[in-house]
Amino acid sequence: MESKTIWTKAYDDKVNEKMKKKVDEAAEKYLSVTAEDKGKIFEYVYSKMTTNLEAQQKEVEDENKS
Repeated sequence: MESKTIWTKAYDDKVNEKMKKKVDEAAEKYLSVTAEDKGKIFEYVYSKMTTNLEAQQKEVEDENKS
């Protein structure tokens, strides 16, 4: 691609900067998740919460509070 001047140094810099911004935004979003949010994953994964799943969810939430 470089030999056909499709991929230039300027284009490479532009793509790298754009991807770095996306990665930084994703990392910031991930790091902003609070402990109580982590227990909510059970509600998204399982359509019906069994007693065992509720206990596991509570355990995750309790671990994250300490």
